Amino acid sequence: MTEDSDPYLLTTFLLGAAKSKGTEFLQAGATKLSIENNHVSQVHVVGADGTTFFISCDSVVLAAGPWTDPLSKSLLPDHHIPISSYAGHSLIIRPSTPVTADCLFMPLTTRKSSYHPEIFPRASGEIYICGVNDNLPLPATPTAAIPRAKDIAKVKEIADAIFPAAYTIEKEQLCFRPMTAHGDPFVCRVPHVEGVFVGAGHNFWGITLGPGTGKVLSEMVLGVEMSADVGELCL
Repeated sequence: MTEDSDPYLLTTFLLGAAKSKGTEFLQAGATKLSIENNHVSQVHVVGADGTTFFISCDSVVLAAGPWTDPLSKSLLPDHHIPISSYAGHSLIIRPSTPVTADCLFMPLTTRKSSYHPEIFPRASGEIYICGVNDNLPLPATPTAAIPRAKDIAKVKEIADAIFPAAYTIEKEQLCFRPMTAHGDPFVCRVPHVEGVFVGAGHNFWGITLGPGTGKVLSEMVLGVEMSADVGELCL
């Protein structure tokens, strides 16, 4: 996924738009799929209070970013979806003086190391800075992703070099991007099980490509004419 804008704001906006059209939102954990005659029929669910129940369905979309792989191993043990993860540390800062609306991609050499940071200003006056990446174990949930102090220090080194004037740190972050072996996302039906679809593996471009992916997946579920050719984005 890219992180040049706040994913929380995007997802809450889309959720609000869906609710306005009558969509019901349920926050719970899916643990198993019931499959009858090779077609999905139910989702086994654990609620926030620990109660278990079932949701009848004729279609299921798996779109859990880097958690799509472990989720698929639970729901589809015979057909798991190969998504790996790549960790990236970042800062959101607020500079003491305004900056232009230009993004910045650059090589940067400091006294301690070399980096390739990406700088994204926001309309709010904040600036998003990333460029310190590593292969780290995927935590069980996004909220369990705790930034490493030594990597945040590297991002601060980048910020100090590019913004020598005073700034305040609004947020320190550790995010995990969903990756595929070939670099392209999966936007397709899951083979061998009717009614199951996947949209994941967008790497840095999840926020940019997410809304279009959702549109295409909705067209797949409804069986209507596709608005984009995603024939090569298959498992």
